[in-house]
Amino acid sequence: QPDYVVGLATKLCQRRATVLTTAFAATAASLGASAVAVGHPVSQRLLEGDRSRAMQQFHWSSDLPTVLVMGGSLGAQRLNDALVAALPQLLPQMQVIHQTGAGKLVAGVSEPNYHPVEFLRDELADAYAAADLVVSRAGAGALAEIAALGKAAILVPLPDSPQGANAAEFARLNAAVVLVQPSSDELANAILGLLGDESRRLAL
Repeated sequence: QPDYVVGLATKLCQRRATVLTTAFAATAASLGASAVAVGHPVSQRLLEGDRSRAMQQFHWSSDLPTVLVMGGSLGAQRLNDALVAALPQLLPQMQVIHQTGAGKLVAGVSEPNYHPVEFLRDELADAYAAADLVVSRAGAGALAEIAALGKAAILVPLPDSPQGANAAEFARLNAAVVLVQPSSDELANAILGLLGDESRRLAL
């Protein structure tokens, strides 16, 4: 059971299952004695990223903070739009790696501190390693990666989905800041606020 909220498939399987595994400890506690919190699988390769290699890949300076923005493998159009609108406030002070999703690169946006890419594959581990802050949807896979790597995160959950409860649990555990459908100004303020507060980032 990867998400915080128990899905119908899990409920149906639980009737016959001897052991039921969950990503979230609180989910296991709600399912009774047969449930065990084991976490969500994460690729070993993601734990082997290198910040200096990322700086070389993206031709960036190690003197500026780096923000990694991911809207999931398909991209998140509203998050993409908010980020692009916020770039004038962000880029003078940071570098941004932006996974846009397939076919969602924004035409006409070319800035030296902005690196948009449809999908991060082999570069993902290095992008994570370079990131001082991650902005992401709140799918189970992304959250497992963020937690395993100990990254400070701003979560923007997909509305009307299990991601809302996933993000709320991370916020309850003081592991992320959650924004619901933020405007470009709200997103920029949250990013700038966390980059300016090292103790808060470390706590997350």
